This record gives sequence, C-alpha cells and structure tokens, in this order.
Amino acid sequence: APAAPAAPAAPAAPAAPAAPAAPEVPEVPFAASQILSNVDGERRVMLRLLSKFTERATATAEGLRQKASSADFTGLRRDAHSLKGAARYIAALRLQELAMELQELADGFLEEGLPNGTDEATNKAASKAGLMVERVTDEIQRVLTAIAEEIGEPEKRLPPSPYAPSPPPPYAPQPPPPP
Repeated sequence: APAAPAAPAAPAAPAAPAAPAAPEVPEVPFAASQILSNVDGERRVMLRLLSKFTERATATAEGLRQKASSADFTGLRRDAHSLKGAARYIAALRLQELAMELQELADGFLEEGLPNGTDEATNKAASKAGLMVERVTDEIQRVLTAIAEEIGEPEKRLPPSPYAPSPPPPYAPQPPPPP
C-alpha cells in the first residue's frame, strides 16, 4: 500500500529577539572628530577645550573623592553633573555615562535622606560613592592619557586614590632569630 502523504510541517516559531548587547567601552576615550565637527573644524578651539579639561581634571577628581568620603552627596551630585557636561563637550562618551551614573547614585542617596549623621547607612553610602568615584577617576585618567597623545604633550597623572590598596612594603630579608 502506498504511504500516506506526510503532513505539512508546522510553521517555525518566530525567533526570539536578540538580547541587547552590553554597552561597550569605547576604544578611544574621546572622539576628536566629534569635537571638530562641533566646533566647525577649528582644531585650535578643540585644543583649547581639551586643555581646559586637562587643567581642571585634578581638582575635579580630588573634589569628587573628598565629597564621597565626607558623604557630601549634594556636592557630589553637583560635581558629577558638571563633569557630565565637560565630558559631553570633549565627546568623552564613557566618562559622560559614568558621571551620569554617579549623579544618579548621589540623587538616590539624597532621596533616602542621607546623610543623616554618622550612622551605618551613611557610611555604607559614602563607601559605595567612593567606589563609583574611583571608576569615574579611572576614566578621567584614560581621557587624560588620550588627550596627551592627541596634543603631543606629556601625560597628566591624577594623584593616587585613597581607596586604592597600598602597595606592599619593599622586601627586606629578616635576620635569623637568635639561637
């Protein structure tokens, strides 16, 4: 007996949408081409913007660190907002994102009513803010390095972080114990 015809295949289920990709850290810390586009190709103006950013970087980083460690979330929010604008001017997209995250973190602490003395919640918030500030200052340093390469000047280095672990003491052999 002849075989029965095969039933038509059921239509394939639609493919699930792809999960959004995690944001990538841009390879270049700032986009010189974007700055030039914003200033009508005036390299002199771009260099002035980069120079101003470099001049203010140390004070910015130290201000953020001080405000985080003292739980000054109002000042931290204000400084993060200013940094976000400065980063936008020099097309430092990752720095702009991190500054916005820091601003939002400070906003959240303020909405929680912090600081409210020297209680445990304020200390935890200050610690969390300090860690976020270090992510921001690491990116500021990355931008400073790229600016130095772009303008052909020596790299400006930020002061070491108070949150970074101390380097181990240099090795010194110990004398043998007395007999």
